[in-house]
Amino acid sequence: MPRNGGKKKWKSTNFNKHGYGCDRSKQPPPCTGAAKPTPGYDQKIQAEAQALFEKKFAFKRPTEGSDWALPPAESLFSSTVLKDWDSTLNRYKEELNDLKCQLSDKDIQQWHQHTTFTHRSALVMPHLRSDFWVELCTQAWCKFYEIVSSYDVIPLDLTGREGACFNSVHLCEAPGAFVTSLNHYLKSNAGLKHAMWNWLATTLNPYYEGNSTDAMIADDRFILQTQDHWFFGEDNTGDVMNVDNLKSLQQRVNNSMGKVQLVTADGSINCQNDPAEQEMVVSQLHYCEIATAATLLADGGSFILKMFTLFEHPTACLMYFLNCAFREVHVCKPATSKAGNSEVYVVCLRFVGQQNLEQYLQSLLGHFGPADCPQALFSPSDIPDSFLDQLRSCAATFKTYQMDAISENIWLYPQMSNKERHRLTQVRQACQQAYVERYAVKNIKKADKICPDAFKGRNFRARGMFTKTASKRLHGTFMERQQLDHGHWLQRLNADYQQLAVSTSGSEVISQTLQSNRELMPSEVGDWGVVIGRRLTSIQSSSFCVAEVLDDWNLAYTHSEVGSDWKEEDLGKSTNCDEAIVGLMLADLTNLCRIVRTNSAVNCLCLLTRSQETFLQLLNTSEHWSLKECQVAVTDAGVDVTVVETGQMTDPVQGESESSTASTLGIPHLRDWTVVSQCSVTLQTHKVPVVFSDCFLGVEGSISDRKLVPEELDTRLQSLTSVLLAMNALQIGGTLILFVPGILTRFSAGLLYIIHKTFQQVTLMADIVDRASSRVAIVGRGFVGAHPALTKHLFTVYSSVLENCSDGQTEVLTFVPQSQLCEKEFNSAVTEFSQRLLRAQTGLLVQAELIAQQGGEQMESNTPEQTR
Repeated sequence: MPRNGGKKKWKSTNFNKHGYGCDRSKQPPPCTGAAKPTPGYDQKIQAEAQALFEKKFAFKRPTEGSDWALPPAESLFSSTVLKDWDSTLNRYKEELNDLKCQLSDKDIQQWHQHTTFTHRSALVMPHLRSDFWVELCTQAWCKFYEIVSSYDVIPLDLTGREGACFNSVHLCEAPGAFVTSLNHYLKSNAGLKHAMWNWLATTLNPYYEGNSTDAMIADDRFILQTQDHWFFGEDNTGDVMNVDNLKSLQQRVNNSMGKVQLVTADGSINCQNDPAEQEMVVSQLHYCEIATAATLLADGGSFILKMFTLFEHPTACLMYFLNCAFREVHVCKPATSKAGNSEVYVVCLRFVGQQNLEQYLQSLLGHFGPADCPQALFSPSDIPDSFLDQLRSCAATFKTYQMDAISENIWLYPQMSNKERHRLTQVRQACQQAYVERYAVKNIKKADKICPDAFKGRNFRARGMFTKTASKRLHGTFMERQQLDHGHWLQRLNADYQQLAVSTSGSEVISQTLQSNRELMPSEVGDWGVVIGRRLTSIQSSSFCVAEVLDDWNLAYTHSEVGSDWKEEDLGKSTNCDEAIVGLMLADLTNLCRIVRTNSAVNCLCLLTRSQETFLQLLNTSEHWSLKECQVAVTDAGVDVTVVETGQMTDPVQGESESSTASTLGIPHLRDWTVVSQCSVTLQTHKVPVVFSDCFLGVEGSISDRKLVPEELDTRLQSLTSVLLAMNALQIGGTLILFVPGILTRFSAGLLYIIHKTFQQVTLMADIVDRASSRVAIVGRGFVGAHPALTKHLFTVYSSVLENCSDGQTEVLTFVPQSQLCEKEFNSAVTEFSQRLLRAQTGLLVQAELIAQQGGEQMESNTPEQTR
């Protein structure tokens, strides 16, 4: 935009010709004084700062004629969703998108840095952090504090009542800043300070491995400290668009809270790849949030909903429903919301009550879910013109605010004059001062905070999902990202991984050591539970790997076409890792002999083994080891388990059915609770110093088949039973060797955590000898014993795994508390190992794919022209 030699003035446009946009919210708010001039700045600076807090619109019911009312319930969803349904709103959308198109050639990081400086309220958040020690101070904290200070979202009858009960439910709440902001408001307001506040929050579960980091806010610092207040639904995903999760949320609220006076919904969906259609992308999410609030709220309750532009037919239907379901509806753009985005908050007050919506709620729930509904909630004829006029005015108001901000940002980019920079600096400082004065922000006692010590230095030692996703950022311009997204996957990974593959190939074994510093106490194991949820079919996120590394590995693993001739016996190739493990065992030979008090060969019990197991072949070359195995005979009288030399067949038990035969412990036995239970009993009387198990037993098929479900998800039963039986079989001081595909899920990490706490030292080892697959060796040395409470818990987990095998929809997701899986030393070590392993695997997949492509091109060039 040309400067034309003069300074453009950017004015607030919060007015409309009908006169019903004037927002009569708190005048003034109960805990604040009226807006005062900000001392120390000239009038223009003060006016610009104060105008930031007045981006508000209030819907006003008509005083004459028919009132706004819902149409008959049977008419809902009777017409299709109309595109370009209103010429005025459609024009607004085109104007805004035309302007936003001018941002497509801007580098996103440079643009973000620029708009952060032009953001008038950018100084508010750091000021609140440093001067008021605000708990979990984020932009969301600041926005909510504005809203709760400006509108009567808290029931007025709570004020001054000792022991008054206040219940709130927070949807799509991660990282939890609405909760901490509400707490700060309650504790700093004398009339509300002693209210009995109960809160419950939902969000996409940052620990559910099927949730992509692109779809969720994975900042779990607050979640880890307040897990009892978070509800992730029937399937443990936290998906607010799942109707079963809604039903279980209703049950949880009814059982533990009662009447809910406030519901907030701060949900959104990543629209970076389609910003022009953000409103339609998030429409179904808003529908589910509104339906959820309507089924939870008590009479007179309040609802705060984040929305974006208000141009589309589905949005108009939702806004009309809200205006019929609540006696007051306001729309505001908080000063601390970045002016150039479409974000607005719909503040709904004085809910009419579920009894007045009963016939509509069933219909709403009938269309509840993640899929966009082709039918509209209301037909255009059901929406009164008087409402539509106000909706157009509201949409125009906030569209103008946004376009003014974007235009100014473009005008000031990439360079701005010193005069403009100085003016913006003054406005930012004035806004910071105005925020604190307008909303009477004050310190609260440390004891009044929800987690007083959680976010200060050494007091916060957990390593959660926040540390795995903090570095995940967008790069380049929108056009560059579009080209990359539509290009070949190798283009996205080649630059980062080709050189890594060259340096990794033939390298030393990847290893990581964990030292145990504290044994598990029986009392803490007794509090552990088993979490059942939606069956995983992929690993989209992990508490034990940096998000970018896992994303790259997933991209290469699912798209690479190399290794399609993979066979199970390929896993039997001798590796550097095998030799390294044998070296560790030889180094421990003296200690192992001392355990068994003999100089003869040391017994090694092989629980699960494949044919041509090269690790065992290496052991067999030495006279130091004697290999044993479990043989199982299922008879009419029951199950008989014996421990024999490997390869030795036992004679039939006297009285056994003639049809009975003994076989080595294998996959079919693992699915039989009686067999595993008897194995456990037998092994307690046949203690050994070394246990080995290869959990790859049963993994077979081509690489293309295995890509459908990662190996780690296919070998959980093998891993669990191996650890369970090893706990019963090992002598104190003994060694465990376990081969697993990886440690990315909570299930696998839970088993590793138990091994970590029952052995003096654990070493993780892997090398990449096959471009399509690798094995992770878990070597536990110095077994300290397993308390009966621990083996009992493992049997409970095992029983749950069997129970959830049949339906194919659910499974055991975790059985060790997340707070313990996030212990700093443990989590950091596993994350470091997984990151190095996946980066190496990705590099070799990239290298192999490039070689395959070059070979194909060479063959193509050598083909005679007449045969092409």
